[in-house]
Amino acid sequence: MLSRKIGISPPFIFAGKIIFACVVALLPTLLFTLSHVYALLMAGIIYGVSFLITMSILKPLGDKEKQMVKTVNPQLATVVRYF
Repeated sequence: MLSRKIGISPPFIFAGKIIFACVVALLPTLLFTLSHVYALLMAGIIYGVSFLITMSILKPLGDKEKQMVKTVNPQLATVVRYF
């Protein structure tokens, strides 16, 4: 009832999408045994790429948020438009 009263459900949806993207990106990295530095670097790269792909599919930011970012920082708006 409180979330309806003060309108805090959108941040829960946004945070849920971010957490889901983190978990999905983590799954491919579990295939590596992180015993070497190179395996750790490879897992980090795979995590980063998987996270970016998942975020571009989920698109957690709405048009209103993208417009706000564009007014605050135009350089960041060029990156945020994919999410």
